[in-house]
Amino acid sequence: MASLGGATGGDDPNDPGDPPRTPRLKLKEEDLTPLTPDTEENVAEQTDGVFRNFVFQMYQNERSEQEGPDDTPDMPELTAFPDEPLG
Repeated sequence: MASLGGATGGDDPNDPGDPPRTPRLKLKEEDLTPLTPDTEENVAEQTDGVFRNFVFQMYQNERSEQEGPDDTPDMPELTAFPDEPLG
């Protein structure tokens, strides 16, 4: 009898057989409470928070890319030494 679809009996030593089963998590009865959809107002607040965070992060990234060693403010009192520092 011919084999269909590559499935063999148990006689082929090269046949890996069925893949191992994934263990299933068993839930307790109290964990089976139905989920309710989120309110539109809550989704709008979350979306606003995500958008504000994105804009702030982009602003921070642009500022950090623009800063360089030349952006350090000059402090004339630390660089303008008199001719005789101890005098």
